[in-house]
Amino acid sequence: MGSDRTIWGAGNRIAVVMAPYVLLVAALNRWVLSSVRFPGTRAASTAVGLLGVAAGVGTIAASYRAVSNALDGGELCTDGPYRFVRHPLYAAWIWLLLPGAALTLDLPLLLSASPVMYAVTRRFLPREEATLEAEFGDEYEVYRDEVNALVPTIDRR
Repeated sequence: MGSDRTIWGAGNRIAVVMAPYVLLVAALNRWVLSSVRFPGTRAASTAVGLLGVAAGVGTIAASYRAVSNALDGGELCTDGPYRFVRHPLYAAWIWLLLPGAALTLDLPLLLSASPVMYAVTRRFLPREEATLEAEFGDEYEVYRDEVNALVPTIDRR
């Protein structure tokens, strides 16, 4: 393959930015603004949150499996969750895990982490995508034109 690309891509840089933000917002919501809670029953928000977390973990597992197989073969990964979104590992955190954790832990302010992570991820994606384009050329350009980066593409053929 001749590349130093890994399945983690920009993930480490995103985590360095996001981890302090998530911890700060969670602590702020839990101990300073503890009266800010989700409306309704705890059981309902916990159940919905756990579904989000489970779906996120499942998406990450399926993504890891698909991209590991592609990396082993020196191929561009377009299978599994990569059929619907170019960066499912990041998308799972943005759309499933962070909101699921917010609901499960009853920390509404933690919902702010999703748009922040979306913006942070968009900031780091150009370098990762340039690496993929350099490695896979036209194949990656076609894939990039057909599949959204972070918001799932529904009409993928």
